Amino acid sequence: MAKSRSTTPTDDQPAALAKPEEAQKGEAPPSRQERWERAKQLGGRAQDGDEAAMEELRALMRDDSKLLDLPYAVIETLVAEQLKAAFGQDLLMREGMEQRMRAMRKELAAEGNTPLERLLIDRIVVCWLQVQHADHRYASLGNCSIVQGDYFQRFQDRAHRRFLSACKALAVVRRLAIPALQVNIGEKQVNIATANAAAAGTAAPAPPDPGRLPDGEAQSETG
Repeated sequence: MAKSRSTTPTDDQPAALAKPEEAQKGEAPPSRQERWERAKQLGGRAQDGDEAAMEELRALMRDDSKLLDLPYAVIETLVAEQLKAAFGQDLLMREGMEQRMRAMRKELAAEGNTPLERLLIDRIVVCWLQVQHADHRYASLGNCSIVQGDYFQRFQDRAHRRFLSACKALAVVRRLAIPALQVNIGEKQVNIATANAAAAGTAAPAPPDPGRLPDGEAQSETG
């Protein structure tokens, strides 16, 4: 008689995830929090090259699409590493930057944002951090050579250009999402398409000349 497979949970495996047979017999399935914690554990091992952990993580992601946000948590880890590289052991400065980035992301976000807008918002926030890093490094130089000063000023300029480019991209995407409007007021028709025309790089159509008939002939002054 074949020996049944043990389902005893290991130290890094929650009991609710280690006993699928019992869960099928009526036991409550693992909660969202338990699945998320397990996914984070597997994510850490996968970052260290554990292929078995990555395979299990893929299965969890297929079963729960919300766990697809895990790579975003990895991005947050990379941001934390950049904060550490920029401000070292200054925990107050790092905490202040993190709080400001959260507030900025919330301010830029709006109800109904598209996936592209959310990606650009993340890019703006990261570029903003790079600008702060460049400014902080330059301000911390003190007495330095002309070559060092020039290097860090160019570092500032590049970070600033990337930040402005990300801001412009978000503004263009949002302008393109605004539909053209047609407003009828009495006998006059007004086309509001300036936003779309500007985003597309074309001129908005000129409003009709009230002094001309539809066929282009001048109206009589006596009516």
